[in-house]
Amino acid sequence: MDLVSDAIGGREAGQVIRGNERYDSIVRLVREARASAKSIRSLILEAPTGAWVRLGDVANVTIESGPPQIRRDDVQRRMVIQANVTGRDMGGLVRQLSERINTEIDRPPGYSLGAVRPYVVN
Repeated sequence: MDLVSDAIGGREAGQVIRGNERYDSIVRLVREARASAKSIRSLILEAPTGAWVRLGDVANVTIESGPPQIRRDDVQRRMVIQANVTGRDMGGLVRQLSERINTEIDRPPGYSLGAVRPYVVN
């Protein structure tokens, strides 16, 4: 599972610091080596006995879609939606989005809307 987790999902290898901002540096296999079930099946791992085997010889490998990342705040799932804005003011867009979300979107029971706020990167 370490092979799958680190090579496909990635492993933090350090941080890049730019002023007050910190960004994790993630290392993983190149896209071609993790893009298909066939390429993942051909990954080589070392068995507890020391033998080298293909992942596909010891595991069923399938690719299934799911949420890109599940984040939690106070035990509640949280999803962040981001967008790049070009050609208009950020404050006006945030006000418009908040209004439209509150008036046009029916949320299922248990869903709530957090703050819609701008995050500006220069």
